[in-house]
Amino acid sequence: MKMDRFIDEFYRGPGGIKALLTIATPVMISYGTETVMMFTDRLFLSRLGREHLSAGMSGSMTTFLCMSLFLGIVSYVNALVAQHYGAGKKAYCSKALTQGLIISLLSYPIMIFVAFQAKWLFVKSGHAPDVVELEYAYLSVLIYGSLISCFRTAFSSFFAGIGRTRIVMIANFLAMLLNIPFNYVFIFGKLGFPAMGIRGAAYGTLIGIFGGLLLLLFAYFQESNRREFQIDESFVIHQDLLRKLVRYGFPSAVELTLNISAFTIFLLLFQSYGKSVAAAVTIAFNWDLVSVIPILGLGIGSTALVGQRLGARDIPSAKQACLSGVIIAFSWAMMMSTIFLSATEYLVRVFIPSDIAEFADVRPLGIILLRLTSLYLIFDACLVIIGGALRGAGDTVWIMWMSVAQHWLMMMGQYYLIKIRHISPTNSWLLFVGFVIVLSITFMLRYRSGRWQQFNLVE
Repeated sequence: MKMDRFIDEFYRGPGGIKALLTIATPVMISYGTETVMMFTDRLFLSRLGREHLSAGMSGSMTTFLCMSLFLGIVSYVNALVAQHYGAGKKAYCSKALTQGLIISLLSYPIMIFVAFQAKWLFVKSGHAPDVVELEYAYLSVLIYGSLISCFRTAFSSFFAGIGRTRIVMIANFLAMLLNIPFNYVFIFGKLGFPAMGIRGAAYGTLIGIFGGLLLLLFAYFQESNRREFQIDESFVIHQDLLRKLVRYGFPSAVELTLNISAFTIFLLLFQSYGKSVAAAVTIAFNWDLVSVIPILGLGIGSTALVGQRLGARDIPSAKQACLSGVIIAFSWAMMMSTIFLSATEYLVRVFIPSDIAEFADVRPLGIILLRLTSLYLIFDACLVIIGGALRGAGDTVWIMWMSVAQHWLMMMGQYYLIKIRHISPTNSWLLFVGFVIVLSITFMLRYRSGRWQQFNLVE
């Protein structure tokens, strides 16, 4: 009897593991395809040299920084759609998506303008001139696809909000199938194309993103979907929904932008130690992404399911949805920590070509950084899930202030220690590990306070 009750509560219930995985598994697979794309992108670039490897990392992070404010607002379409879907107001779901598309269009020229000021940031970070040119070359191609990225985020958020995440998974899988071969052809110059190096990696990425967007558009405008969500009547400026998207999405977007700013500056500061250190930290972050990106997909599922349960005013199931996510994320992080500790040398060697001598001094530091990374994976996983639940409830202002404050304290501490005190890369990385652990504990305490239950996005 107790076992049956346990299964009903933790597995079969409306906020149980089964309900969460039904929404989250396709998103996790989708994020897994993103991991594969980034991983192979940097793996290909590592064959060109350590400068290309580190420039791919810093160039892509800076590009994302330039888009992050608007991507953050648009991605809140997920929570807005989820709560209206849970309340049975389906016509408002498509209208919420339209508001996200409007914001995307308005933001496009701003994103391009900001991106073309980024070269100054690379120079001020103390990077070598040849690395700066590679970073800027990568960014200057990727930024033209920022509108495609915003549109894809909006449509993906719509489907995640209504629980139809399988289509998001298929779209991302298509993007991966396009991205990898085009990257290979463009980077190394195959099938008659000239070798474009790091620019080729950017072109291949844009082709993949565009292919995924086309599939999402096809699914959205299916006749059955058009009828269910009254899509033909949705292409209007809906002031109330637009206001809610900005009101609740803006704090989340500011949080994302300021956090990514702090993290990007930290990354650029870390890379200022030199080319070998830059390559080592890029290797560590690549494997960190392999661990955390599927959890980000689970966090999206947590946002959607918590939002749906709160939209139906079912708080116990909303709590259960968060707990289900934590259980799954904890298990995954434990497994990845074990792999990072037991197979460290092999994981680092994946990115070190045997025929390029300049990588010889990258390997020892890469091993140290990757082993230290394993210390925070469990905390990072819980941080993502609990943060997703709080966002699904609408508790975005508190998240913004707390997360931004801790990210920038970390960054300022890193600046002082790296540039003024000249501490070692290992000690700098240890400070980063401690930051992740402290931030995770802060989010856990907020969740336990129960204040997130007071928000209501549906009138």
